[in-house]
Amino acid sequence: MTRFPLGDRRNFVLQMNLNNFELILYEENSDEISRRIVLSLQRWKKLTEIIDKISKCFNDMRKNKESELAIELGGGIFAKLGSPYMVLHIRKYYWSKDNLFFPSKSGVSMRYDEFRDLKAAMNEINPDLKLDLTE
Repeated sequence: MTRFPLGDRRNFVLQMNLNNFELILYEENSDEISRRIVLSLQRWKKLTEIIDKISKCFNDMRKNKESELAIELGGGIFAKLGSPYMVLHIRKYYWSKDNLFFPSKSGVSMRYDEFRDLKAAMNEINPDLKLDLTE
């Protein structure tokens, strides 16, 4: 198992196993998990494919431009980002009985500094990605 710390304000890590990737937010000063999302290899690949779109959306918001993004990674898991909040949500969504689409508790919200560190970890995991880390 390989772990990559994400950001410097919260106890957030990317944990890589043989079969999946986990984004885990731990409770402060504890090993207790607060929030997490498990991504299969296929969903992880999809996340790496859209990482530049997420970066562009973050950068537009940092320049006070309105921007929005919502892309399904598979299995009802979405990567969503939108103005005015500079937070990336990677979360499972579900359909209610009333045919409405809602977020579940299964997922994480990632701040810009955590996202930046996720991109760096992606480069370390797969150097062939050559993601642009300048922002």
